[in-house]
Amino acid sequence: MRLGDFRASTIARQGLAGLYWLLWYGLAPLLIVDGVVTWLLKPAPSPGEMLLRQWARAQPIPMTIAFYLVLTSVVSLVRYRLPFAAYAFRAKLGEVPLASAAMFERAQTLIDEFAAFQKKRARVQHLVTEDGVNAVDDAFAELRRTIANVPFHAAELFGALTRAEETFGRVYGRWRKGELRSTLEVIAPLVLALVVLRGSIADPFKIPSGSMIPTLQVGDHIFVNKLKYGPAVPFTQTRLWENFPPDRGVVAVFAYPEEPAKDFVKRVIGLPGDTIEVKGGHPWINGWEVPSCLVGFYSHADSEGDLYVEYLGKQTYFTLYAAGSGAGDQGPFVVKPNEAFVMGDNRHNSHDSRFWWDGKGGGVPFENFTGPASLIWFSYAGASVDWSRIGGFVMPERLHIPPEMASSQPALAKCLRERPVRTEPLRPPLK
Repeated sequence: MRLGDFRASTIARQGLAGLYWLLWYGLAPLLIVDGVVTWLLKPAPSPGEMLLRQWARAQPIPMTIAFYLVLTSVVSLVRYRLPFAAYAFRAKLGEVPLASAAMFERAQTLIDEFAAFQKKRARVQHLVTEDGVNAVDDAFAELRRTIANVPFHAAELFGALTRAEETFGRVYGRWRKGELRSTLEVIAPLVLALVVLRGSIADPFKIPSGSMIPTLQVGDHIFVNKLKYGPAVPFTQTRLWENFPPDRGVVAVFAYPEEPAKDFVKRVIGLPGDTIEVKGGHPWINGWEVPSCLVGFYSHADSEGDLYVEYLGKQTYFTLYAAGSGAGDQGPFVVKPNEAFVMGDNRHNSHDSRFWWDGKGGGVPFENFTGPASLIWFSYAGASVDWSRIGGFVMPERLHIPPEMASSQPALAKCLRERPVRTEPLRPPLK
């Protein structure tokens, strides 16, 4: 093989090995665990709550870590049978039977440990007998020969590995790392990364209601970008820095002001100093009606009505107005300093800023915001997975007509083509 071909082959193998570890010890456990924990954190379906849910709500981070460790332990049991395993391990899968792969890897790990031990060994050599030194060297020489044997002999490797482990432990045992320490050195960075990821960078959230239809459907699982408004210090409500106010038109997750233990997801409409009025579900900001364009009639699951495209700030998004709702007007509401006024996209079926505080209305304090919704990573409603929604952005650059409204594609195209020039109210928000 030419040198260039060898390098290309090595790079490809390393890439596939990296994909293995990222997929099976990173993404897959994280998504599954966050799905389970998110389900545990949602309101119980009956007055009697499971003990597991009570613990999850009281200790979400320890619960997440516990589930992650359990799941990665399960992955480890079948690690040699997973896709890309042939590139992730030195066990020469195909030459080494699966039943002996763990033993082969254990032998490789022991050889690596002995090689790393050499500097320390030189410092303690005078405390060990010459016979002991020779016995260890002979045991590892035999182990290296046996591991390189072709064809592979499991019984021979087992004997050589057993002798090397016993001799190494007997002669140098007091200077070796303990098994617990070695395990912690592997697990601790993963747990730390998980805590930082969930506590400061991204957080999962499950859509429990239809208040954001059609943008978000019941059963959607979304990621929330916790960096946007300032990363939080894990286990605290403190941000390293703040980036407010939120942008108009973004979909954001926040702690419900009346019950901060509950998380809500709505769209930001008004900012500090704005005067908000809502007429027939359509928002007016400082006397200016947020522009919208009728697309057609929408019907999906339990929601139906007129579907509009609305334009606010940099965002273009769908809103739904229930047919024959007879909803009256609300407001005016004056948005307080350091707060944002929010509304659901399902305008006649959303408990939002218009109705809080016994109908008086109110905003969301900036400190309540977790972050903007970013990606739909899973969607499950009823008894099936909605594959068409997985991987979609909550705030896409360009809207796409819902499948059930294919006949309204020309109307949507016209609305997008004729996007209004002005999408911001004249009066600037308070700083």
